[in-house]
Amino acid sequence: PSVQKVIVTKGFHQIHKIAHSNSHNYISVAPMILASGDYIPSLIIYKGVCAIPGLLNDAPFSIIISFTNSEYMYKELFQMYIEYFISSIPSYHSVLLMLNATSNAKVELLEAEIYTLRRENILLKKKLEMFKNLESLQMLREKKESAKNKAKSIKQKKEEAAQKRAD
Repeated sequence: PSVQKVIVTKGFHQIHKIAHSNSHNYISVAPMILASGDYIPSLIIYKGVCAIPGLLNDAPFSIIISFTNSEYMYKELFQMYIEYFISSIPSYHSVLLMLNATSNAKVELLEAEIYTLRRENILLKKKLEMFKNLESLQMLREKKESAKNKAKSIKQKKEEAAQKRAD
């Protein structure tokens, strides 16, 4: 038999939480890593349909666990988790979510826009203050450019008027 490496928190003694009726070889995790330091629980997907007694004992606070016929995230589960994710983030934070699951890209999401950049990358962008600031910056650049063009035009007219007087 092959040796499998198991990584657990120091002092954790019960590593055999998954019953043999559920396959322990097929687990998917949707971790949330936030630059702001806010905590959003990860989603763990087990292959199998049996809820295991005591599975959540010693689990991290408010972790989300799902049981499916496969270990993969299907459309409804993705929709549920994204809605939970959006409701968990503070409204003043801008969010850029990068995923590699193209099969879930067609899910309609509330308060969000989906942009497909490449086949393997999907960006979910929630419009918040950061994007408004970028729009304001662009408007400021356009005004500055317009003022430069206007100043050039006035300078040209003055030069033309001075040229006419000289003739």
